[in-house]
Order: sequence, then C-alpha cells, then structure tokens
Amino acid sequence: MSSAKEPIEENTAASFLARPSVAIVLGLVIGGLLLFLASLQPVRRLGDDIAIRVNGVEPRRARDVLLPGHGWTLQVLLPPSEATGETTMPENLIVELREERTGLTLQIQDRMALRDGFATYTIPKDLGLHEGLIAIRLLLADEEGNPDGRAEDWVRVRLRPWNSGPPIGARQWVFFDFDVDHNENGRADFAEDLERLGFVAPVVSNTATANDPTDSLADSLANAIAAHALQRVLRAYNPDHDPNRTGLDRDIVTVRFEIDPSVIPNPSPYTTRICVGGLDPSDPKSVGQVSFDRDNKAKSSTECGFEPPAGLFPSALATYHDSPLYQEILAPFDTSNGGRPIGSDPEDAPHLARVAKQALTPQAAISDGPDPDRDQAHDSRAKQIERAIRVLGNALGSIMAHETGHALGLVAEGSPGVGLFGGSGPDAYAHNLELGGAAPSETWLMNSGRSLRFEDLAGLGERGELEFRPLNYAYLRDRVVLIEGRTKRIPKEQI
Repeated sequence: MSSAKEPIEENTAASFLARPSVAIVLGLVIGGLLLFLASLQPVRRLGDDIAIRVNGVEPRRARDVLLPGHGWTLQVLLPPSEATGETTMPENLIVELREERTGLTLQIQDRMALRDGFATYTIPKDLGLHEGLIAIRLLLADEEGNPDGRAEDWVRVRLRPWNSGPPIGARQWVFFDFDVDHNENGRADFAEDLERLGFVAPVVSNTATANDPTDSLADSLANAIAAHALQRVLRAYNPDHDPNRTGLDRDIVTVRFEIDPSVIPNPSPYTTRICVGGLDPSDPKSVGQVSFDRDNKAKSSTECGFEPPAGLFPSALATYHDSPLYQEILAPFDTSNGGRPIGSDPEDAPHLARVAKQALTPQAAISDGPDPDRDQAHDSRAKQIERAIRVLGNALGSIMAHETGHALGLVAEGSPGVGLFGGSGPDAYAHNLELGGAAPSETWLMNSGRSLRFEDLAGLGERGELEFRPLNYAYLRDRVVLIEGRTKRIPKEQI
C-alpha cells in the first residue's frame, strides 16, 4: 500500500517572490534604498547662528541634563537682521517638542518670547509633558509652510520627576552676621578687620567705648560696606542677572538674604547663618569656608566659628594686596604710603554719614561731579572713601554670593544629571569645571575662588559683575534635577 506524496512546488521566480517573508525583507531593502537616495539630496541647513539651548546650555551638554516636568527654559539662538540689527523669529522656522514615549508633538514657536538674541520659552506646568525622553527639533518649512523634515539642530532631553520636591524651595533665609564678636571684646570682628586692612584708624583701646569717635567711624564704615555687599548678593541672585534669559519678573524660587536678624522669623527652621569677620586660624589666606550642601538638604545651619573654621574672613582680602585696584582704593588711607586712615580727618565723619545714608537707598548713584558744599580737597577725600566702600562692598558681596552658592548646593560633582560639572579635587571641589574636567575658560561666580582676581570680585574685570553660569542658575531656580551619585563627601569647602 502506498501513501500519497506532497505536490512538488515549481521552482520559479514568481513563486519565490510570492513568499510573505521574502516580500517583507524586499520591502525593507527597497525602503532603505529610497531613504538612502533621499539622503543624497541637498540638505537645507539652518546655519551656526541658529541653535538650541536648554537652560542656557549648548546641545552637547544639554543631552545629559535631567529636567523637571516644567519650569525649565528652552531657547533658540537667533541671528540679528542684517537690515535692522534686531532679532526676529524666521517665518519658516518651526520649533517642535516630541514625547518619545507617546509620540505627542507640539509646535511652540508662536509661544516663544524674543529677548537678548534668543527666542525663549519657559515650560509651563499646564503644557502637561510626561516624564521620559523629549526630542527638541528645529525644522525649516517650505514656501507652503510644510516642514521639509530636515533639522540642522536637535537634542534629546530627559524629564524626571523630583522624588522629594525641589532642592531650593521658597522659604530659605540666609543671614549674614556682621555683628559677630569672636574674641568677646565688645567690638564687631568686621570693624576690626577694616583696621587690620588699613582703611580705618585703630581705636585707642581694645575695649569699645560709646564716646570713642574712631570706633564710631569704624562701625559706620563697616555698616556702609555691609549694606553695599548685601546689594551685590541680591543682584547676583535676582532675575535681572539670569543668564538663562527667561525674562521672568518673578521666579518660582526665592532665597531671602539679610544682614538684619530682626526681619527673619524667629525661630525659623530654614535659616543659614554665615558669620562675617575674624581670621581663619587654619589658613590666613582663606576668605571663606562654608559647608557644601548638595541639594540644600540642610536648610538650617550655622557657618560661624574657628573650630572648625567656618564663615567669611574679610581680613584675608589683604592677599590681594598686589592687585592694582586694591592698591588704588587703599592708597589714600595707607600710612605706609603717606595716606591717612579714615578717622584721621575731621571731615571723615560727615562723609561717612552721607555714604551710610546712600547705602540705605543703593539705587541712587553716587555723583562723580564736584559737591558744591565741599571744597576741592574735601570733595576728593569724600570720593576716595565712597570708592573704597563701593569696591570693597562689591568684592565682599561677590564672596558672600559665592559662599552662599555652596550652602545651597553648588557645584555638585559630576556631569548632569548626577552633578553640575563640579570638581572633586582640592581647589576644584564644588567649583565649575568644563565637560572634560578643565578649568572654565569663562569667568563665572562659582569658579574656583583662587582663580578669581580682586578686579573680578569687585565687578571691574573684563566680564563685569560675575554671574552664575547658566547651569548653576538653572539649579538655583529648580530647572534641573540632580540624582544621587558617587560623590565624595568633604565637610568644608575653601574658596
């Protein structure tokens, strides 16, 4: 008995191509070939003068940044018009956000505000972006307004929620204590620092007396410098100095800075006290030592003392003695140079009284013209005092802003999202570094303190008043998310 045999299939090209698996493979090959041929077509490029920035960071860095669901800043760098010199949004430029997980695509070019050469958009909460990868693309449209699908600039960023809320928050106080008296002699250490630096005549005795006019002038000088220093701190942190160019008048994060403790709620669980005055016994060149507090976890701390050293030590400004600017402001009061310390001239008291009054309204500029109520000699002396106060106040204020940055968590070691391009070495620890680990080529407020000149601190260097670099500022405004990394813990940071 024989079984039936299966039919023999003819070996023809038609039957081979009819197989489903072969057809699928062939379709993929043909599709790939078409894409390849399309890629040979001329690519219309946007040019180097149009580019994406995320929180002020260029694309090669932005790809590593972890962002919250809202609050971060997207910018498109735009060229000025050759005809008018003004920045305008090109009519055929499309700015897209695309959620990689859901495929949701949004065009936002019409929502962007033009400011300082950028089209800027701060991502609002109601945009409803989901966590995960977001592709940011710039596309050119054809004459009919249809995108041609070729983008010169694009970057992917990752949205990540906060596990425990934003690090900075809106209830943080920083109190700069200018009245600290470590040696308990009845005088503020900061006023004695100004004596050691040579700006004011020393008091006759070590014990302050209410009737000692020199001591009163030292206090007045100290108060005027402190007021200017506080204004410098406020400028560093306020939206006018936002390098991300959001254009926001009010930000979601508010850190309050004070030199008057009476205005701070007492007790406040969110106050960091930083003492100003005295010498660091561990390092006479140390201008400041404040704890680096990653993510601002310790919202209440006291940076004040000698064991271990903590606080700001203005006497160490003498380490800048070779600076031309430092020599200029000190010369009129330096006895070794024939100068007269503040307090050795009977007209110094009214000069200081006037400057102290101006310090209460720092918006009022000090006139560079002659004062009709003073003769030429007295007018010159007054301006020397005023200039010393402004320069010292701005330099000290820059140091205060820098050290406060450490107390708030700048600069976390590692690249985003673990860190913020902060270093781990002795001078580089908690300071700005470049992507490859080199020192920054630009002068920013959170660069290593030993790399900053006195002119930089005073805002009279090539860059003007120092600012936080964009990624630093984004962190301070809760526009970037850090995750816990393998960060070496060091209890104190030295500027």
